[in-house]
Amino acid sequence: MAKGNAVWGIDIGQCALKALQCRPHEKDPRQMVVESFDYIEYPKILSQPEADPAELIGDALKEFLSRNEIVGDTVAMSVAGQSGLARFIKLPPVESKKIPDIVKYEARQQIPFSLDDVVW
Repeated sequence: MAKGNAVWGIDIGQCALKALQCRPHEKDPRQMVVESFDYIEYPKILSQPEADPAELIGDALKEFLSRNEIVGDTVAMSVAGQSGLARFIKLPPVESKKIPDIVKYEARQQIPFSLDDVVW
């Protein structure tokens, strides 16, 4: 982390977006100092039937960006477990250059939407 740059931790929760800004302590860079905190409650809980999670989260992120200057800072964001996907596959013995194609094939078999929408 560059000297002076802050780190934002952002949690996308069911009820609100929570964010914490930290920076290395001036005298002891092994310690972090909390500089600010932001809490943006959604108008509806994400799991409510009439809620549109993409819209609610998008609006909260826009509000967060309007209230906080993050240019040049590092951002770490959490995603709910049901929004993430982890799969283990057993690869056959192949040349290492073929592995990306095999992984992409396996992903197409496991993921129920376009791979263009997946963050790898």
